[in-house]
Amino acid sequence: MTTPSDADHVHQALHPLKLEGLASSLAALCEQADKEAWSYATLLAHWLREELTAREERRLSVATKMARFPFHNTLEQFDVAFQPSVEKRRIQELAS
Repeated sequence: MTTPSDADHVHQALHPLKLEGLASSLAALCEQADKEAWSYATLLAHWLREELTAREERRLSVATKMARFPFHNTLEQFDVAFQPSVEKRRIQELAS
C-alpha cells in the first residue's frame, strides 16, 4: 500500500476549504515553481492569484445566469454598423 504524498494531502485539503481554483491548477503551479526555483512567497502569490481569478470567473458566470439574459454577446461581437452613432474606436478604448 502506498502512502499519500504531501501534494496529495494538500490537494485533498483544498476541497473542504473551497479552494477549487487552486485545486485545479496545483500540480501545474508546483511544477512551474520547481522549474523556475520560485520562493515560497512567489508560489503563494501565484496560488492566491489563481484562486482569486477562478472565484471571479465563477461569480461572473453565476451573475450572468441569474440575470437570465436572452443571449450572450461580447464587445467583439458588437455590430457597429447597426448603431452608427457609436464609434468602434471609442468602444475599443473604453474596453481597454
